[in-house]
Amino acid sequence: MKTRLLVLIIGTMLKAISPILRKQLDTIIKQLYQKALTTDVDIDDIFVEALADFLDIDLEGVEKPRT
Repeated sequence: MKTRLLVLIIGTMLKAISPILRKQLDTIIKQLYQKALTTDVDIDDIFVEALADFLDIDLEGVEKPRT
């Protein structure tokens, strides 16, 4: 119960941050997702997708970088 409440409070705070910080957070999560896509470990992708969903960040259009 305490954990769920804490997650709700943190999520609300992160969604209410300033537009400049929000844009930076979006960029960081999208870069992290690109890196996760380059690994063979599926849990990396799932973890970053869950984090992006929690922070309400749209990962549509993020692709695996070409090497």
